[in-house]
Amino acid sequence: MTKMAGAESPPAGQLSETTAPARAPGGRRKASPGDNPAGLGPVLAPSRRRLRRQIGFQPRYPRLYRAYNIAAALLILIAAWPTLVLISLALLATQGREIFYRGPRLGKDSRVFQIYKFRTLNTAAAAQMTRDRALPQNSGLETPLGKFLRDTRLDELPQIFNVLRGDMNLCGPRPVRPEIAAIESARIPGYATRFAVKPGLVGPSQALMSHGTSKRIRAMFNNTASRRPVSMASEIRLLAAIGWAVARRSATELYSRLARMLRRQWRRARAWGHRMADLMLGVEPERMVEVRLPGMPALQKVRVHSGLVLEIPALPELPPSSVASGCCPVTLVVKLPRGGVRRARVVLRPQGRPGHYFYTASSAASEHVVERYLLGLTVLGPTRRRDGDQRSHAGLG
Repeated sequence: MTKMAGAESPPAGQLSETTAPARAPGGRRKASPGDNPAGLGPVLAPSRRRLRRQIGFQPRYPRLYRAYNIAAALLILIAAWPTLVLISLALLATQGREIFYRGPRLGKDSRVFQIYKFRTLNTAAAAQMTRDRALPQNSGLETPLGKFLRDTRLDELPQIFNVLRGDMNLCGPRPVRPEIAAIESARIPGYATRFAVKPGLVGPSQALMSHGTSKRIRAMFNNTASRRPVSMASEIRLLAAIGWAVARRSATELYSRLARMLRRQWRRARAWGHRMADLMLGVEPERMVEVRLPGMPALQKVRVHSGLVLEIPALPELPPSSVASGCCPVTLVVKLPRGGVRRARVVLRPQGRPGHYFYTASSAASEHVVERYLLGLTVLGPTRRRDGDQRSHAGLG
């Protein structure tokens, strides 16, 4: 169920099937490059090495194997039905009625069939980008839920219906598009051997090899498995292992996304609480106050704190002209929501932290403007618009 990118192939003969495995004293087999294809990632655990050697795609009894695939696919469909319904509803809500994707793939004897998937990409852009190659990573073409479904491989679940139709088996080489098959057949000798069997819902080569393993290495694995007889016990173990891995990855992805969403909601709730506290204390939100600094034509943002403190990030210290006196006169300009302005003359004094200043009104009239229009300390404050669009500006005077 995985999608892998190619890498450079190892030296020829590295995975030769005819070379007898070397054995250490005592009859135990030594580790070989074949235990770790392309030398990437950790060596597979012994149980997975045995599983890899036992996987085969060639059924001894085709009718019995077909009955097994139908029965197993029906069981998987019943177990996955709630997940299929939930994903379909989520896709319907986020991307409209285009829930499923149908595209051509090559099956047994290179016969073309239509594969089913959940739609996870911008279809037109993806078709243009992948005409002669696989989709590159970080393409940015995913739908709102596309990346999650592709990362967890849940987008492949509708291929259960391909198994029931007889286009695919549960286990086999992953189906490829005709364009990609033509390119790889010209590049990799014996690539077409995979078309002697049906493709699979689960691709053991992709499940047991790393993302960096080259297509040549995976083709060698698929060719060997296509000539090896089916072991239904090994298939069941592989399906169970992959099902558990997909479920665990899906749960991990869901937990991570929910945790991020809850953190965002918590930050928003905390910011809302701070705004409400500021309003109850008579402090205007940060976006309501701005200041014009010498040499800066644009207004600079100011946060008004309780305790008659102004925070001006653009003014970390007093202007040079005010250092000697230790204070700086400022004119606050309050723009009323229904038009008009109110001005208040105040004086800034350093509060002790960079950019923080105590401010005091320089006259009784200015004190009235500050208390009524900036701090909202009067019983009846100024009339506000419904959206609360009251803005204050301050300019150095």
